[in-house]
Amino acid sequence: LLIETMHASVLENLTLQEISALTGISVSTMKNLFRTYAGISPKAYYSQMRGLEALRLLEENLDINEIAEKMHYSSPNFFSTSFKKQFGVPPGKYRRNHYE
Repeated sequence: LLIETMHASVLENLTLQEISALTGISVSTMKNLFRTYAGISPKAYYSQMRGLEALRLLEENLDINEIAEKMHYSSPNFFSTSFKKQFGVPPGKYRRNHYE
């Protein structure tokens, strides 16, 4: 249920508290489960999932602003900064290097 909820809400940019409310699993239990079974935090896992979704949207050739809005980032700049932190390059450059 936890992983399914995270996957289903990947565009929503939920907090761990919101995921907790949706699943009925406490944040501390989530953290323990992820540490035990995935070796990373639930926040890191959710961030990775969101990064993969951003890649999928880039491949669909959506505009960077559209992706930021669709994924509920506060701004296109924040999306670009988050993307670069995860993948090492801004989304536009990633698209040029991989999809053009």
